[in-house]
Amino acid sequence: MVDNSELPVPGSHQTSPDTQTNWNGILGRIELTATDPVWINDINAYPDIRGKKVRLKVQIRNETGKKLSGILRLKANSFNSPDSHNVPEVSYNISLENQTTEIDIEYFIGDNMLLWDEYSPSLYRLYAKLSTTGAEKYISLKEITFAMREFSAKGTQFNINGRTVFLRGKTDCCVFPLTGYAPMDLKSWLEIFQIAKSYGINHYRFHTWCPPEACFTAADMLGIFLQVELPYWGPFYEPGEKDYNENAFYYLYSEARAIIKTFANHPSFVMFSAGNELSGSRRAISELIKTLREYDSRLLYSEAQTHFCGILKFPTKAIFG
Repeated sequence: MVDNSELPVPGSHQTSPDTQTNWNGILGRIELTATDPVWINDINAYPDIRGKKVRLKVQIRNETGKKLSGILRLKANSFNSPDSHNVPEVSYNISLENQTTEIDIEYFIGDNMLLWDEYSPSLYRLYAKLSTTGAEKYISLKEITFAMREFSAKGTQFNINGRTVFLRGKTDCCVFPLTGYAPMDLKSWLEIFQIAKSYGINHYRFHTWCPPEACFTAADMLGIFLQVELPYWGPFYEPGEKDYNENAFYYLYSEARAIIKTFANHPSFVMFSAGNELSGSRRAISELIKTLREYDSRLLYSEAQTHFCGILKFPTKAIFG
């Protein structure tokens, strides 16, 4: 019932016959989860290591059709470091007047804040509990994992938490010959990254594909910096041009948004590229990257990986920023 045989765009290691091939069906876990008609739909964490706080964007859904009030409680603690850190609980009185309520919260982590990097990948788990008040009682619980880290570009160098970092990387072209597809379990990815770290590798480029949740979780735990790319190598066109394909552009844009929305809380996810060896309209791809950067500022973005064919006279390395 799942047919990937005619994707809107050709070319990527997600579908290439040279590596994974274009399999059909579903891998990993798929599920439907029942909730009360009022629930915490999403939480995004934006760490601020200078302010020793994390900005939380909380989205709450209310399908009752009524105006409700409630209490939102937040509690965080480290869970994988030799030095433990429990962040004090905070609570907020909230009003749920619309079907979707967006709440912006600054949650102070404090002076005992633990930072995440390749040598000390300290993680926090945030527990959120929503309880409605009044005659109708609903409860929603949600957990996310985040870390206090800042990955940035300064000139021609990358920095982690204000310190220059040298990326010692590997390109992963979705080569899994024993199965034909990437593993979906945490144990397998931990083994892959532990082997990589034993050789001094601290960075993975996923060449024109996005790995599964288990990969990001393993990289979080072991301090690996990840670069993810859209599943595309080929041209970008502008509206009005002969070969412009609105469905193809929308597919790539929606894929990018879905990847960022799903995985950007992971501290290991630091870089995103629009693809490999792209060509065509430089303006079209620049607009795509500009839109994605406005959508989520946590990542460093690149218009293309390796070089932009047909635009620049000589190949140039991608610039993240």
